[in-house]
Amino acid sequence: MNVVLVLPGSGVRLSSPTSLAGAEHLGLGSIAAYLRSLGHHVTILNFQVEESLASSEDAAVYSADRIISYDPDIIGMSITGLTIAQALRITTRIKEEKPDLHVCWGSHQASSCASDILGNESCVDTIVAGDGEIPMQHLLEVIGDGGDFSQVPGLWYRDNGSVKMTGEPPEPPLDSLRWPARDTLEYLLRRNICIKDARISTSRGCPFKCSFCVYPALGYLKRWRARKPSDIIEEIKHLATSYGITHFWFSDDNFILPNRKSRQRVEELADKLIDEDLGITYRVLMRADAADGQGKLLAKLARSGMTCVYMGIESGSPRRLKYFEKNTGPDVYRRAIKLVRDHGIGLQIGFIMFDPMTSWDDLEEDTRFLHDIQEMYLYTNYCQVLLTYPGTLFASRLVDKGLLHKGFNYKSEYRDYIYEDESIGKFADIIESANTKEQIELDDFFRRLRMIDVPGLFRGADKAIAGRINRDVEDCTLELNEKAYSMFTKLLTIARTSGNHEELSGLLHTHYEFTFNRAKELFLLFKQYPEEVIRDLSAIRGIKGCESRNFQFYENIVQGRGASLRE
Repeated sequence: MNVVLVLPGSGVRLSSPTSLAGAEHLGLGSIAAYLRSLGHHVTILNFQVEESLASSEDAAVYSADRIISYDPDIIGMSITGLTIAQALRITTRIKEEKPDLHVCWGSHQASSCASDILGNESCVDTIVAGDGEIPMQHLLEVIGDGGDFSQVPGLWYRDNGSVKMTGEPPEPPLDSLRWPARDTLEYLLRRNICIKDARISTSRGCPFKCSFCVYPALGYLKRWRARKPSDIIEEIKHLATSYGITHFWFSDDNFILPNRKSRQRVEELADKLIDEDLGITYRVLMRADAADGQGKLLAKLARSGMTCVYMGIESGSPRRLKYFEKNTGPDVYRRAIKLVRDHGIGLQIGFIMFDPMTSWDDLEEDTRFLHDIQEMYLYTNYCQVLLTYPGTLFASRLVDKGLLHKGFNYKSEYRDYIYEDESIGKFADIIESANTKEQIELDDFFRRLRMIDVPGLFRGADKAIAGRINRDVEDCTLELNEKAYSMFTKLLTIARTSGNHEELSGLLHTHYEFTFNRAKELFLLFKQYPEEVIRDLSAIRGIKGCESRNFQFYENIVQGRGASLRE
């Protein structure tokens, strides 16, 4: 059969992509590889990548028409909270043109609202729950021979006006699956875009129960399954030799679990990477309690090429961590972060500064915590507002508290709540609105340097030069950490007392100007270092070609021309 797998765009930009290859969707790639092995013709259309490269006056119509042009027998679409509105527009357009064409949705956001979606959206025919490879195989068979949807495992479907699910989705052993198809990566390379990093998956599932996450609400995807290190190494070799990939983004929700068996697996992987000496680096996601007390393991992972760790910290307030159900605390975070940095590993954190139940005391505690762990140098870390998703425990609690309307569903805005303290909500709006495109790009410059470039330099460049660049970057980011702490403390005082909007906006603008000039000074410092070292920094490559007017001075410096902050 002719299958088109789709990743819709969102038209929303909450951050700057640290890697364009990060938009590659391994779930669709894995389904494509699986179905192709069974003889089906599969096309992957990644509109998130296309949105980052170009724009369309009517993205939904353009996307739908592109999909239809492949004359598919079935369409599979992966849905997230940010893309569900666009996915509905695309799917509606498809059905207007091809009413009999089967459209199947998937991914956790569609699954968590499956009954509601199928009960109200006639344009969506079925929804796959969990891992999509085996359900899609059986769905194609049913569509091909006119069989019964009830025979497809892990499928939501309609039956005589009611919505039913066939049962929990199958969880195939990961080593039994083929490596994901790399259509998006190949598309980018055909566009002559310099791609040196790619995603890779080594495990699936999450046994934790964070209250704001959709996974616990689903009732499945909670069993953690992992690939064998030997198979991971072979896929890394393939990507390195076939596509020139040198940096890997391990996209697992939990690269390491806080238990002995999981740690043994990654230690074996690290040993193999060290023995193979492939010259690659990689980034992982892990909880702080998985790293806590694991100095020897982190040292080995660093030797094997791990240059960056992403940790979902969320808050430094014990009260907030309790209702987020993180089952850990600030002391664990501090110890784990210190270990990561002690081993020269870059750090990226996830942090939720504002949610409907945040108090002023929480904000003060979170501000001190971010300052203590040296993460206030990024505006991104203290402007994030919680997005609430249907089906989550957190959403249910907000409904019970009267902070979220009872009709909250898949069509609702993900900030469709009110704050217990209205003045905090107004403050959150001001802080979030200052996270402009220019501010995002400015953050990205510093994030790339500290998170990716400096750890990478210690693996490849002259160690003395790497050390000097590291000192320049650390001096700058630590100064920004202090300035931001002072600025945000003043913001809290003003917001808590007078709430003067002009005064708040003035402080935010002054801080942006300071950060901007500090970036310029740092860039000028780099001119003392060998050009072959500096030109390969992702922070510099990331800026070149940027259309932002405020960052044109970087291009001017590269070309030896003068530049000013204002045009």
